[in-house]
Amino acid sequence: MKAPSALLPASALAIIIGSAQLSQAATSSGITHNRRLRDVDAAPRRLAFCGWCVHGSRSWWRCECEDGWEGRCCDTRKELHDGGEFALHRIKNDEVEQNLAFAKTGSELPSSLHGIFWMDQRGVNVPAATRATDPDYQQVGDTAADELLVSFGETHWDPQTRCAGPVPTYGGKKGHWTFMDQKGPPGQGENENWSTLYSNRLYLDFCFRSDQFEDMDLHVYIMKFGVWVRVPWWGMHLTMKKTSWGWDRQTTTAVTDEVLHYPVFQIVDGHGKRTEHYAAYLKWANNQQSTDHPATPINNGEGTSLVGRLTE
Repeated sequence: MKAPSALLPASALAIIIGSAQLSQAATSSGITHNRRLRDVDAAPRRLAFCGWCVHGSRSWWRCECEDGWEGRCCDTRKELHDGGEFALHRIKNDEVEQNLAFAKTGSELPSSLHGIFWMDQRGVNVPAATRATDPDYQQVGDTAADELLVSFGETHWDPQTRCAGPVPTYGGKKGHWTFMDQKGPPGQGENENWSTLYSNRLYLDFCFRSDQFEDMDLHVYIMKFGVWVRVPWWGMHLTMKKTSWGWDRQTTTAVTDEVLHYPVFQIVDGHGKRTEHYAAYLKWANNQQSTDHPATPINNGEGTSLVGRLTE
């Protein structure tokens, strides 16, 4: 079955099924303006005045932000590292639990978000990992991104909204989202999808619908001209549903009636212990490929992958 390529081209944006044109799609779909932020290339706003301290209090002409918030109006989560620069770093595929920030057992996040998760966008571990308890499950969609892992060790949990976010797709201090190296060592790795995510400063909020913590809506934001904009659900709606074997990532869009699916498997648990899905992940991550085709990623990492990290 075909993915809606008009909205989600093959070069793609990760957990969104891939979309190098997401910002264009969001703009043409009618975006929702959210927080105003300084563009990373803009000159400093030395005399800027904020009329309302969103998450802070007024101290003369400036805002004193609450813990976890920054920006002139205290309207930006620190996890976004607004104005910071990021670069790709190479890590070994078989050492991810030492090299990624993940939510551990005892974390304030729900236990279903503890550990490290493999975004099996091409369904290579189906039906091997799903047939025993969910024999009818299928990966649906022929568009995928050259990405591998996501974790939640560098995000904020809001118990009132039941949201884990923001989760910047382009990186963090230690890193929580990995990409295939399309260039290969030696030297600096490259990934076209990461470059698109970084240029758009795309982040997500993972919001549970109830205290059962079994269904999530994903809110997608990008930055354009110094303003955060949210991709509207009527244009593209991303969800996750808990299953017996992991998570089912679903996408619906305005350009097709088809619901797209791919599995997300936990490969490291909250204790840092590898799960039964680790071997399948590692085999896929180490599989050298050089053909740009939905079923065949560009992977020249030679046993390594890439993670975005904040530049000191």
